[in-house]
Amino acid sequence: MRIHRPAIAALTLFACLLFTTVVHANQVDPDRTLSPYFVVRGADPDVDALPLKKTSAEVDIAGVIANVRVTQEYRNDSKTTLEAIYVFPASTRAAVHAMRMRVGNRLIEAKISDKKKARAKYEKAKKAGKTASLLEQKRPNVFQMNVANILPGDVIKVEMEYVEQMVPEDGLYTFVYPTVVGPRYSEKTATQTEEEWLEMPYSKEGKSPTYEWDLSATIRAGVKLAKVSSTSHPITSTFSSPTQARIEINDPKGGNRDFLLSYEMRSKDTQTGLLLYEGKRENYFLAMVQPPKKLPGQRIPPREYIFILDVSGSMNGRPLDTAKEVMNTLFTGLRPTDRFNVMTFSGGNAVMHNQSVPATEANIAAAISFVDNKRGGGGTQILQALKTAFAMKRNKSTSTSFVVVTDGYVSVDPEVFKLVREKLNTANLFSFGIGSSINRNVIEGMARAGMGEPFFVTSSDLAAETAKRFSRYLAAPALTNIQVSFKGFQAYDVVPKAIPDLFAERPILVFGKYKGKAKGSIEVRGSHGDGKFLQSMDVSKTQPIPANRSLEYLWARQKISELMDSYALWHGADTEKKITKLGLAHHLVTPFTSFLAIDHKVRNQGGKNHRVKQTLPLPRGVSNRAVGRPISVSRPHMPPGDPILSVLAPDDAIGVTAYFPFGLVKDMKRDESGTWKTRFLVPNYVLDGEYDVKLLIEGPNGSERRTIRYTIDSVGPKLTARFVLLSDGRVKLIIESLERLRASRVIIAGKRVDLVIDEGKMRGTAIVDLVAGQHELRFSAFDLARNESNVALEVLVP
Repeated sequence: MRIHRPAIAALTLFACLLFTTVVHANQVDPDRTLSPYFVVRGADPDVDALPLKKTSAEVDIAGVIANVRVTQEYRNDSKTTLEAIYVFPASTRAAVHAMRMRVGNRLIEAKISDKKKARAKYEKAKKAGKTASLLEQKRPNVFQMNVANILPGDVIKVEMEYVEQMVPEDGLYTFVYPTVVGPRYSEKTATQTEEEWLEMPYSKEGKSPTYEWDLSATIRAGVKLAKVSSTSHPITSTFSSPTQARIEINDPKGGNRDFLLSYEMRSKDTQTGLLLYEGKRENYFLAMVQPPKKLPGQRIPPREYIFILDVSGSMNGRPLDTAKEVMNTLFTGLRPTDRFNVMTFSGGNAVMHNQSVPATEANIAAAISFVDNKRGGGGTQILQALKTAFAMKRNKSTSTSFVVVTDGYVSVDPEVFKLVREKLNTANLFSFGIGSSINRNVIEGMARAGMGEPFFVTSSDLAAETAKRFSRYLAAPALTNIQVSFKGFQAYDVVPKAIPDLFAERPILVFGKYKGKAKGSIEVRGSHGDGKFLQSMDVSKTQPIPANRSLEYLWARQKISELMDSYALWHGADTEKKITKLGLAHHLVTPFTSFLAIDHKVRNQGGKNHRVKQTLPLPRGVSNRAVGRPISVSRPHMPPGDPILSVLAPDDAIGVTAYFPFGLVKDMKRDESGTWKTRFLVPNYVLDGEYDVKLLIEGPNGSERRTIRYTIDSVGPKLTARFVLLSDGRVKLIIESLERLRASRVIIAGKRVDLVIDEGKMRGTAIVDLVAGQHELRFSAFDLARNESNVALEVLVP
């Protein structure tokens, strides 16, 4: 935020709070939050020309491996050359190994490259007028596609391929195809982070996707299929044989929720097995060992549960109602010997008790009432909530489990994982993902970091059963003290290095490489409720086959995930190099490697592109409160000493108080538009610099504290101007600033010249034709506080 103070003080305030949702057409606020915002389709036909017309997927599930091909079709219906940006999800286990671009009848195969180099080459190709596409990983389950120089009338198709491992649970296989990236809450602003993907626009609640969506799948199980179903979309299943099925979806607007495909096999033998692949340079294996069925524990020790419930804006409505049902079932499943506590969080947090209390009927009833009275609203400050929960006084004589219930719509995934690893010690953390399009990376990552299990509740119908399943898991772990050893089998680079206690009835997965012939044995040992467990696999009975080529990608993906866990903790340069090397060697997209496809034909002279960010649908069931909006901006030119602070708060807010850093406290008033406002005075003695305004937002369910940072600025931007004579006789003007500029004017030889501003370098350039002689250049620039600076110089053209 910038305050412009000509004589006493005048304020132009730019702030971003994620309280509720507003629409600003054709307005760019460089300090606004990077959390997603609502798109407004205004009068600009270029903005309205949504280039993504269709996204489709072809899924081939062979045994326990799913091969997925995703095709995105971009079509430019406008009269302007476009650059399209589209953010889309994938499975958290996806190994993206191929990409290609079709421009008309030309096919360009993408190449894997270092991420920074790929981005630089893409920008160069874009400026040169070449059609190019860039695929980058933003999170393990979030990808961004950029397609530059889409000419009017163009139809461009981008295909990508990935593989993932199917993991059965209780004999049920579930393939998940995420369709939309849910909004991510972020407290950072555009000047604090390079994660531009966080500010992708969203359509209003209940609106269908602006593009068509399609998916078809084939299951080749190898054994008899017992059942094929989907709880997310209507499907048609056709069986060509008892072991093979074809699945079709007729729901072109179904891209606002994850697609879930479940199937069972009559024989469970495929849950335990060994796959081998002999590559040109290295050999790979995947061992799957099914643990014994869990037996009821004879003596279950007392346990302590800390329940942490997300009541932020994205949980408002159906997700929060589902979460409450989960919580109520969890409460009623507690035993009298257990202790528990409950915390809710959004922008702030509320705790039921200072420490855990016995699970008596009265305390459980109080907990149910505590949760039922909560409404969704505010940001998703999960980090602070976890810090508060981990700092609670624990009962050292009991085993503690933290249970986090959220949709995971946050941008701080690595920070959350790091905190969980550092603070949990001997406790476990279990995570419940709520909603139709869950951020599975956060849910699975928290459970992995907390040595627990993830659970997913995609509809209210599954809430009670999933909560009961959680209670059954904790009652008797399936397998503990798990160890894997190799006898006569030359295995190396095995992942994971250590296997945590297994709570679910799902196979143990071990990936690795091996040298020499496939012989010897793989042994898995552990303990369970009925004693010791041992299972040995004879490697020589399994033959390596070319069809298992995907094992290379799956191993590399597992290895990269393991390294990323370390990277989240230490951000070491050595770890980054290892991940980059793996991505390049195995042709995989990683946080440090990207796919790049360039059509070397120049199709757009001058390289000018109108950037269009693809509007994403809000996930089904998610309310408008999930999406951030900029704070309304005070009047552009304020009278000295009488500025106005404007704040957008939740609809149910009953009071907003602003605490200024120079001792002033102001109760704000709500106007007819629902905006809270107050006038205030910046004293003369307050110097230029950055300051904080603290806000207290009072609602029916308690209060929330937020801080807005602003800058008092009464001095114009510092500018330097120079020119360079080019070999062709033209003159290149270069204007540089020490701070971000709002606007600029260049007058040379009495004529106005358009200046191309590079905001990243805070530099503007223009190339002009001038006749020989001396010319006067006048340049005016305005900073974010609208302070003006002027530069004049003489340009001599020989």
